[in-house]
Amino acid sequence: MFTLLLALNLLLASPNTNRITTSPSAINRVATVSPSSSQARDQNRATVAAKLSLIRRERVRTYWSRMLTRITAAIDRLQKLIERIEDRLAIIDSGDSDIDTTLAKGDLAEAKKLLNEAGVMLETAKGDIEIVLESEDPKFALGKVIDTVQDIKANLVEIHKLLVHAIGSIKGLRVGGDSPTPTPTPS
Repeated sequence: MFTLLLALNLLLASPNTNRITTSPSAINRVATVSPSSSQARDQNRATVAAKLSLIRRERVRTYWSRMLTRITAAIDRLQKLIERIEDRLAIIDSGDSDIDTTLAKGDLAEAKKLLNEAGVMLETAKGDIEIVLESEDPKFALGKVIDTVQDIKANLVEIHKLLVHAIGSIKGLRVGGDSPTPTPTPS
């Protein structure tokens, strides 16, 4: 207890306790360190932002290449279906059948027109994607490409519906006949 009181007296008796001392060299060090550290921080942020930008661009390229592959495959599949249906219609028309194929031919012509439009839109989107990757506002530009891809998708869905309708309108493409299939009886 005595030592505590003695230490308290010595502390209060000291004349320099209320004054905070800083040397001029310490002030200069603080002044010189702050600008260089903020510049380094800004440079580091710019480097990180550039790296993120490159990573985002690469992700968009990868996503676009996968999407392009899928859309191209869908267009090729639908083109093959159109060719098969045309061949079937030619066989039906060349034979002396009573099947009316005018509705199916109309649906096929409409499907061909939509397929050509989808191909043109896909080529346009291929050119636009590079513009998107180099633009200042990629979010807005990518929105335009996404709208084009959604239009292509809508065309492909419509083409599929037309082909299903064309196939359904031709009696010669239905599997089986009017007679029901026999079911095996358990023995």
